[in-house]
Amino acid sequence: MRPALPTFAGLALALAACGTDEPTSTPDEFDEAVDAHWVDAAARGVTVAVVHRGTTRVLARGQADEERALAPHDRLRVGSITKTFTAAVILQLADEGALALDDTIDRWVPGFALGPEVTIRRALAHMTGLYNFTDDAGFLNRVAVPIAPGDLVAWALEHPARFAPGASYGYSNTNYVLLGMVVEAVTGRPYAGVVRARLLDPLGLADTFIEGPDPAPALVPGFILRAAAPAFDASWSFATGSLVSTGADLCRWADALYRGSVLPAPMVELMTTESHPPDGTDTDYGMATFLRTRAGRRVVGHTGSTMGFNAELFIEPTGGDCVAVLANDFFGEPARVAVPLWELLAAK
Repeated sequence: MRPALPTFAGLALALAACGTDEPTSTPDEFDEAVDAHWVDAAARGVTVAVVHRGTTRVLARGQADEERALAPHDRLRVGSITKTFTAAVILQLADEGALALDDTIDRWVPGFALGPEVTIRRALAHMTGLYNFTDDAGFLNRVAVPIAPGDLVAWALEHPARFAPGASYGYSNTNYVLLGMVVEAVTGRPYAGVVRARLLDPLGLADTFIEGPDPAPALVPGFILRAAAPAFDASWSFATGSLVSTGADLCRWADALYRGSVLPAPMVELMTTESHPPDGTDTDYGMATFLRTRAGRRVVGHTGSTMGFNAELFIEPTGGDCVAVLANDFFGEPARVAVPLWELLAAK
């Protein structure tokens, strides 16, 4: 399913020191690791951000398209990493008393009769059992044109639930569409505007956008096994996967979310504590956060794939080391680049 891609002519090395954007021409072990492994990611190109002891390096390899090399500050779609932003807003609202995590979704998003067991808390942890609408065989046809969040939920509800709410874990984009609708109901404002006002602008994430509502600049094209990804309308991704960003911005975000002041410590603890459903399913997930091990170190963050792109973002919450790898192919494997970089960081 993921054949190795050929090496492209005109590979680019572009390095910049975060905060100065001044290029550096001195290769080091991070450059060498990316050189050695980026083709393993099975994408036309990758962008990389590595943070160690407060210093950020950004790198790029491969092609943005047939005519241009990929650059470190190119903006790529990052898919479900969006969920970390959605969860952060929900948890902020809970901390402020505007909602409660054990509120039913029905309280804020009436009309679907999801029942008393489908709560905000369970939606955050993917424990509602609701069908994942992106698994539907007709997905590509349905998202070629604009679609409203409520229509996405109604579409998902055409399918039976996977399990009773709270009984197990099942990753479902439907959960985060509903959470985006909760954000809008509680605040009375569009989801994208809330994310920008609460998170993007205060944190200075100037290269991060919600695709569709935000006037984002031109994006790098995405691919699927080297073929151009099909055109789609960004509305389907809403609060579950609509983010466009860079590796450097994502690492700044991860630091602010898991180590900074975006949320109080108890809320960060909720995000980073693994769920343990009654059926014993190993979730490896808290709230909008995967709990992983990289080179023997506990890291937290999220992965994301969307039309033509694949990405991963993880941070070591104690020391702040961070690696973000963004690939411009849906079947790309960012971990093939990220894991060797984490091995280097562990040795330092």
